[in-house]
Amino acid sequence: MRMPLFFRLSAALAACLLPAACMTEPYDTPPGTYTVEVAIPTFTSDYGQDDMAVSAVQDFPVITGERIYFHVSLPISMNVFVFDKFGPPPGLPLLFAKQGISVYGVVVSAGGKIRFVFSPTEPIGSGEIKITLAKAPFKMVPGL
Repeated sequence: MRMPLFFRLSAALAACLLPAACMTEPYDTPPGTYTVEVAIPTFTSDYGQDDMAVSAVQDFPVITGERIYFHVSLPISMNVFVFDKFGPPPGLPLLFAKQGISVYGVVVSAGGKIRFVFSPTEPIGSGEIKITLAKAPFKMVPGL
């Protein structure tokens, strides 16, 4: 049985385009330092805790399964949470949680995007958070 010309051309076009679509590189945030503005905290239940104060949220696209090393420099002591973002809140899988003013960590995303959430431990109205992303561990220099 012969297929109509339309179906043969559609199949040929799909065979040409699918390999090209599959071979594209996934989008990735380049290593570097990013600045996030701190806002007056708002209260939300989006991250698993009832009425959590959140001052800043930042998403970064990453390559699924690849380690992402980070350093976060904060104006005051804050809780730093990193979630694997592959769906709407609530219920984002928690990858990392720590409190401090200078926080180092490493995460691996299963969803292709990570979300940093910052919750202050004391009152704050404004400021800047610096997030440094890297593909390799940070080298610690003694005495600095």
